[in-house]
Amino acid sequence: MRTLTSVLITLAFLTGCTFSQDGIGIYWPVETTQEEYEEIHAQLMANAKSAGLSGVTPEMLGVIVTGSTGPYRPFTDANIQEHYDEYVELAIKRRGDDHLVLSYEQFKSRYVGWTSVAPFAIPGVGKIAIGALVETDIASSVEFASGVTSFLVGDTDDYVAVKTNLDGWYYISSLLCPDNKNYYSCTKKYSSGFFDQLTGQEIDPKTGVPDDGGDLIDTETFERIK
Repeated sequence: MRTLTSVLITLAFLTGCTFSQDGIGIYWPVETTQEEYEEIHAQLMANAKSAGLSGVTPEMLGVIVTGSTGPYRPFTDANIQEHYDEYVELAIKRRGDDHLVLSYEQFKSRYVGWTSVAPFAIPGVGKIAIGALVETDIASSVEFASGVTSFLVGDTDDYVAVKTNLDGWYYISSLLCPDNKNYYSCTKKYSSGFFDQLTGQEIDPKTGVPDDGGDLIDTETFERIK
């Protein structure tokens, strides 16, 4: 696993730091073009073939992110159309409009808000985080960080697993470790970072290329294998 310092330094040069409602950090991914999206998925397909997996279709490809939650931002009647328009805009930019999977009604019934998820964070210094949609059936079981403490010191809360949906958006798929007295012993079973959804290899989030010496996780339990 790459050290936090090395990841922060590397991505700071690649993307620059951002000052957001969640505090100072590097918020990933940047808006991906269709060409970049296709290149990443071509690399993920190559990863699957190198791992000896057969019968892999493009719909099976994706990225797993493990990390801790930031503040929760619910969708409301006043803002959900705006959020869906943004969802469509980026999905089209990544995949083309003929690939759009979720209609407005499907989006509205499936997702109730969004949050940030930080694979890497140093309280009071900065974080690397992604934006992740929150599904209806998981919203009540996950605890989210306070907006105030997240903004001031980069505070985070429950430890979760995130996957990509068919439109290329991240969403929280599983709660791994509640933020309670057993939090740190629980998180020792996992590696924080970006991983290939099929092979479990730790990858570069910009290219999908497996990291030399990176960790390997179980793609079902998300626990670290090595």
